[in-house]
Amino acid sequence: MKSTLRRLLLIITILNLNFGVSNAEDYLVKKDNTKLSDNYYLNLGILAAESNKPDSAIIYISKAIELNKKNPISYYVRATVYYELNRFDEALKDLSQSIKINSKDEKSLYLRAILHQNKSLFANAIKDYESLIKLNSNDSNYYFQLAFCFQELNEFQKSIDNYLKYEKLTKSPANEFFINIIYNYVQLKKYSDALTYIQKSEQFGFVSNELLQLKINILTNSNQCDEALKLFEDNPTSFQNKGNILTNIGMCFLQNNRYSEAGKALLLAYEIDKSLVENLFNLAFINQQMKNPTQTINYLEQFVTESKNRNDLKQLRDQAIRQLDLMKK
Repeated sequence: MKSTLRRLLLIITILNLNFGVSNAEDYLVKKDNTKLSDNYYLNLGILAAESNKPDSAIIYISKAIELNKKNPISYYVRATVYYELNRFDEALKDLSQSIKINSKDEKSLYLRAILHQNKSLFANAIKDYESLIKLNSNDSNYYFQLAFCFQELNEFQKSIDNYLKYEKLTKSPANEFFINIIYNYVQLKKYSDALTYIQKSEQFGFVSNELLQLKINILTNSNQCDEALKLFEDNPTSFQNKGNILTNIGMCFLQNNRYSEAGKALLLAYEIDKSLVENLFNLAFINQQMKNPTQTINYLEQFVTESKNRNDLKQLRDQAIRQLDLMKK
């Protein structure tokens, strides 16, 4: 419960509590039990949580809430204990009560936003982060998390807008920032902006296999086929799905009517990954365009054979069979 304890210790500091004891039991003995306030039980709960006794902590804090239902700190502290126990629904309920009492409580709003994200309740998380930003517009993390929530809802432009606000507030953007903002630009087909942020990420020294693959996808989508192929050849050990990457590069060349380069890439992709049988159909098309009827027939026949157990390729297979019948007449 290390993360919770840090938060709880912060609360102890805020309350200016000075226990002089090591655990809840010692504290209980040292107090006069005739007049016990809600703060007394809250303090016991904090000490129990600090001693890794979450069940006892919940009992004590619940007693504090029973005595005083208007103290938002009690609900927040119990919520942090529930959170560490993965009792998220109960944590959310307590956080909502804490916020109802004090709508400007950043720590409760932030933890509730995190819980909403964990439960994929992104619309709810967005409302919390927007409330947090109204309270503290200089916290870059709020913009980052808000951007992520919009991204998960496929609201890519809103996501980008908030990632840009995050970028303005931080000197060293997180690696995840570059991956995410590039992803959003790609979804909107803003390939030039995506490439700009790839260059920025490289300036910050951030290089990863995921980023390299994103860069290849951007290059192929923007018809920069040669650059994509060079990037692939310069980083031969950086990619796990080489067959798919080569297929994308091959299709880039094919869309630009560069049949020789397309054929080489698609054939190599199929040799690397035999599940990419649709490449055989594309190789047949390429050879047909290059006036190689024998090779066209060979690839069509191979495609029909290799795809016979692929229901997802039935329509393409039927097309290949009709084309073979016409070519063999």
